[in-house]
Amino acid sequence: MNERYLDTKARLAKRGLLMLAERVAARWFVSLRELLGGARHKAVAAARRHLWNLMRDTLALSYPAIGRLTGHDHTTVMAGIKLRQAELAREYAA
Repeated sequence: MNERYLDTKARLAKRGLLMLAERVAARWFVSLRELLGGARHKAVAAARRHLWNLMRDTLALSYPAIGRLTGHDHTTVMAGIKLRQAELAREYAA
């Protein structure tokens, strides 16, 4: 897990996206290590989906690019973003 975290952190830093990941981690009260690692706890997964959604919507990155940067398969990223958008739609509909 430590190696995966360090690899992901390096890829994000290289693209200038580490600050975005740090802010998402702080906003969701999870550690950067959890966010970029393989943790599957509910809060961590929600924070990760939020990060992916931001990368897709604000930076217009492709699903494969987000997957490569965060160490996940592009289909996992697609499913996560779809779920996050459904969560946002429910939040704003209420």
